Amino acid sequence: MSASRRLFLGASAATAAVAGWSKPTRAALAPGESKRTDGVTNLALIGCGGQGRHNLSRMFDAAKAADVGPVRAIAVCDADSARTADAVALANALNGGGAECLGFDNHAALLQAVGADLDAVIVATPDHQHAPASIAAADAGLAVYCEKPLANSVADCDAILAAARRNDVLLQVGSHERSNDRVRRACELIRGGALGALKEVVLQMPTEQEHHRAVAATTVAAPTVPPPSSLDYAMWLGDSTAAAPGPATWPDMKAVDPQLPGWMPQTGPHFWWRFVSAFGAGEITDRGAHILDIAQLATGRDDAEDWRPTSVTGTGGDRPGAFYDAPMRYDFRVTFSCGPDYVGTTEGERGLRFVGERGEVFVAVHGGATTAEPAALLDAATDVDLGRTASHHANFLRSLAGEETLFAPVQAGHRTAVLCHLINDALRAG
Repeated sequence: MSASRRLFLGASAATAAVAGWSKPTRAALAPGESKRTDGVTNLALIGCGGQGRHNLSRMFDAAKAADVGPVRAIAVCDADSARTADAVALANALNGGGAECLGFDNHAALLQAVGADLDAVIVATPDHQHAPASIAAADAGLAVYCEKPLANSVADCDAILAAARRNDVLLQVGSHERSNDRVRRACELIRGGALGALKEVVLQMPTEQEHHRAVAATTVAAPTVPPPSSLDYAMWLGDSTAAAPGPATWPDMKAVDPQLPGWMPQTGPHFWWRFVSAFGAGEITDRGAHILDIAQLATGRDDAEDWRPTSVTGTGGDRPGAFYDAPMRYDFRVTFSCGPDYVGTTEGERGLRFVGERGEVFVAVHGGATTAEPAALLDAATDVDLGRTASHHANFLRSLAGEETLFAPVQAGHRTAVLCHLINDALRAG
């Protein structure tokens, strides 16, 4: 690896830092057995934006709370050098001393330099980069915590699933609502028959927050600005624009809506990439993926053989000529050969409503509560036990140690993401 690919530390310092760590054990673990001879789980972060840094912090929190032994962040990477610097500083603070965390500008350089010393990686890049990073990590024999959705296309989802299976590695998808006790209790009620036979599951994915309104208000006449100077834009784009060049400039979102919260970037690609189909798929794969994922858990379609829908139809998703071309206002229906249909809408509170013979249960997502009509449904007895965990990140670490099983394994994440993309395809087709 050339020295230009290593940020913040010289080659000699990086080599010395890595040399102090023993190589990870790759053999299968018995329950409770430590993965490393020194009892430390070595992590790397790929994608150093806000969500990536959040995930890294949560891994350290989870390691303490779940008593699974210490973790150590030995490397981070991002195409934006400013974000890499922020993540290096965070990692060093979390590590609490000792060898410095290394910073890189791409995952290939990171894995080449320290892959043999890693136990797991966190992939928190924009969606279009999930596949190359996750596949490379799996091929290196590493466990992966990949943000949801699993990838930005059905083909990429299939490729990640194949890589995880081919290399027999753990891959947890960041569908953290699955690890919420309230959500798991609701899914146990549904699977245990508290509602009787399910008629349908209504997926409510509202698009009325300030960033949604700004995206909807962005026209081709909006002023534009180039990406941040700290960003290696060609590296960020990767292979996502193989069929057509990526945008040279992005809308000035603070000009579109001066009232946007201060934490939102003035321009893309940071944050706003999720509303451009080459890089993300809008609300349906943003918080909508959590909603659909809970439906999958509640209906048992994570493991069902006939999980693929027989038809997916929708309206309202076509936004021809818009810079942000992800669907914004829509309705859809996903029909299966057995079990309830999924009915999607941008109306109502964010969450999902299970409609059955005996009543309804509503599960709010990203805050809120679980409610039922009649309310007594929430107290129903059930023999279904989906298990509990301290947190989604703790579940990942405890699964690495052989003490739990993943709550959002790659197969579940694959199916949820594929359904999201089939829905988006149907919306665009109208």
